[in-house]
Amino acid sequence: TDPGRFTPADAARAMPLAQQVAVAGKKAQMTEHLAELVEEQTAQLKREQERLRLIHEFGQATAGILDETTLLVTATQEICEAFGYSSLWVGLIKGQELVIAAGAGECPPELILGRLPIGPESLPGRAAAGGGPLLAAAPAEAGGAYSGELSSAPPEMAVPLVIQEKVVGVLDAQGDRPGAFDEEDVATLQTLAGHLSTALHNARLFEQLARGKREWETTFDAIAEGVALLDRGFTIVRANWALARLLDATPQTLAGQDAHGAVCGCAAADCAIRAAHGSDGVENLEINLAARGRSFRASFYPITGVRGD
Repeated sequence: TDPGRFTPADAARAMPLAQQVAVAGKKAQMTEHLAELVEEQTAQLKREQERLRLIHEFGQATAGILDETTLLVTATQEICEAFGYSSLWVGLIKGQELVIAAGAGECPPELILGRLPIGPESLPGRAAAGGGPLLAAAPAEAGGAYSGELSSAPPEMAVPLVIQEKVVGVLDAQGDRPGAFDEEDVATLQTLAGHLSTALHNARLFEQLARGKREWETTFDAIAEGVALLDRGFTIVRANWALARLLDATPQTLAGQDAHGAVCGCAAADCAIRAAHGSDGVENLEINLAARGRSFRASFYPITGVRGD
């Protein structure tokens, strides 16, 4: 309180102490800021680990599903539950429309099998048209792949499903509050869409193979003559119904049996079928079924594999 109490010499002596206090305060602020950064980075790392775990679990849950309908229903349910979307649906391109194949969350049941035009009328319609990943109700500064739209509607993301560089559908998610989605959410949905596209491709390939198998089996069983496929050890791999009726059996009971006994009723060493083994062309043989009191002519066609055996 006394203006003349401290002299310039006193101030000079106090200055180093003041400087030390200021440095200590600055260090404390830096330490506090560093602790906040570490805490923030740790939380971000935990979120990323959780995101990757959920994506991995989704891939495992859908990888072995080879029925397309089951795959899409399971996928929408798994994604919606794991990532907390208010609703999620997947649509497949049919002609010039997007047909909604499966949905989860608050997706209304009447939406399933609904149709959306492909084009600018809707966010998923634009994604299906090749617009890439789109985000509605995004921050105004969002650019690049995002629409940058501001809307009072629920936030929505739409990501195309791509198989062999062709858009085959759209994965669409909606949030429950404004600003629910950001760039990281779009990247996550893109990754999930990639897994789903691969699983969908596998399911479609399997269906093509299964359809081809069914068509082959139908043709095989429709042949009027008895036909059997034998492996190199003369075991019946498959027989058609015509042959099964000749032998008073069924195709199922003939499969896996030794052809010598099942067809000719004789030992392998004495069987006429063995004579056809090793032939490079068609062999026509007379087979006598003494036990059945009948005989018939048989033709043998060698089937050569890719290695020539």
